[in-house]
Amino acid sequence: MSVPTLLRRSLIALTLSGAITAVHAQSGNPECLAPAKPGGGYDLTCRLAANGLEQTHLLDKPMLVNYMPGGIGAVAYNHVNGVRSDDPDLIVAASTGAALNLALGKFGKQYTASDVRWVWTTVPSWSVLMPPGKICPP
Repeated sequence: MSVPTLLRRSLIALTLSGAITAVHAQSGNPECLAPAKPGGGYDLTCRLAANGLEQTHLLDKPMLVNYMPGGIGAVAYNHVNGVRSDDPDLIVAASTGAALNLALGKFGKQYTASDVRWVWTTVPSWSVLMPPGKICPP
């Protein structure tokens, strides 16, 4: 199975299990907020979510993707909690890195991970750690 097919199937399955009530109850304009500039991982996450929700007919209208870069995601996180916490048409892209920064208090002390509803995940984050000065064998 190809990666795009696996991603699409995973997104659809997770969307159906966790986001039906969150998004299908929308009455206004569905929006995904990417807490970064266009073209990165958050942008991709929002577009995957929008496509998955559209393909499963859970949206009445196309989902708009907006961008709010700044503070490694803190600007968007604090904006949503402070201004748009009751917006039923909004989802926000996040990552394991964002969750770590939130846990470390890098988004500020005013809001915690409990102040949002975590809906689903699309793909795991992969990392590689290498000791300094070491070279992998050819």
